[in-house]
Amino acid sequence: MAENGFVYLELKEVQELCFWVAQGLFETKDNLMPTFVYINQGIMESALESIKMPYYPTLFEKAGTLGFQIIEGHPLIDGNKRVGITTTLIFLRINGFNVLTTQKELLEVALKLAKKEMSKQQFIEWLKKHSKKRSQ
Repeated sequence: MAENGFVYLELKEVQELCFWVAQGLFETKDNLMPTFVYINQGIMESALESIKMPYYPTLFEKAGTLGFQIIEGHPLIDGNKRVGITTTLIFLRINGFNVLTTQKELLEVALKLAKKEMSKQQFIEWLKKHSKKRSQ
């Protein structure tokens, strides 16, 4: 849904699109994606809604906050890091940016966020550094 110049993801899109893309990006025979099951759906809803607030004025603040809140908030039984990173990538993509990095680096960043070795602000800066505006 478009609002204030940005396109936002809905809860259903995270479950159907982001989870499916996360499977394609991160699933291996040794590391299968779990079934999409909530511990607390409200945490996911909050992450998706909070980035619409004016205290996140830029695309990268919104994207970084979204991924950070999913990973930190742990709304799913399993797969929070993978779904959080993938949701961030898709949010940036639908708003005109591609993140240029490797699968390995994406997983490393997600793990650093989960272990609190990377702050939300550092994640936002990492996204800015690794993103490129898509040509229309």
